[in-house]
Amino acid sequence: MAGLPPIDARAARGVGLMVISTFGFAGSHSLIRFVAHEVHPFETAFFRSLIGLLLMSPWIMQGGFAALRTARFPAHLFRAVLNAGFMLSYFLGLSLAPLAKVTALSFLGPVVATAMAIVLLRERLDPVRLAGLVLGVAGAVAIVRPGAVPFGLGTGLVLLATLFWAAVMTTIKSLARTETSLTIAAWMALLLIPISLAFALPVWVWPSGRTLMFLVAIGALATLGQLALGQAFRHADASLLYPVDFLRLVWASGFGVLVLGEFPDLWVWIGGAAISLAAGILAFGGGRRR
Repeated sequence: MAGLPPIDARAARGVGLMVISTFGFAGSHSLIRFVAHEVHPFETAFFRSLIGLLLMSPWIMQGGFAALRTARFPAHLFRAVLNAGFMLSYFLGLSLAPLAKVTALSFLGPVVATAMAIVLLRERLDPVRLAGLVLGVAGAVAIVRPGAVPFGLGTGLVLLATLFWAAVMTTIKSLARTETSLTIAAWMALLLIPISLAFALPVWVWPSGRTLMFLVAIGALATLGQLALGQAFRHADASLLYPVDFLRLVWASGFGVLVLGEFPDLWVWIGGAAISLAAGILAFGGGRRR
């Protein structure tokens, strides 16, 4: 198309990795909802953290655990607490609300993070950011439709999770100034295990062999999504990747129909597309300022 710059090979790899990431996250989330009838979401969160650490351990152990060397342990602990808040509220919300609806609302993370940066970090509110924020809020309203449909606990938990995730993103930005991505991921994995276990123990039930396989798959798919996402941002700009993240809604809708028998309504698609576009606008605006 005339006027558009070609996508180079590095950016294409980033897009490919983003596609893998969206599949990993959507697949893990569909399985979380699938096993919720047997295992409490808090227990699922523990297994997700444990499996994630086991899969990352070869990289963590390289160089004599050099990845764990840090002078900012309090910041890592604070990030882990925020991440636990996100994971516990999001997983519980997944067990109570339709998968596609939860996925669409999860696109609000970058929008809320931008609003936090404007309020807390005194970042500039320019017309591009304002347009993105307004579009993101409009998309959320389209999905939730206050007054038209009941506001369930699952929806409230997912919205709470987006606040936690926005705070996590802000904390990661601070940590990234001095820490490597492996150090950040390693400490998160280590610290999330005892935190999630504390919430899992009161609701603990021993999973069947079949459910245990699903829990391992949840941890593997989520770790795949996390690693692919991190690598995607090393190859391509956020303004290119955020629109691709909309594929999570496509995967989630497919998994919802095939695995859970859930059929998303039109408003979920409209709202999810609006929020995803808003995230892309905000990322594009941030890239222009740099």
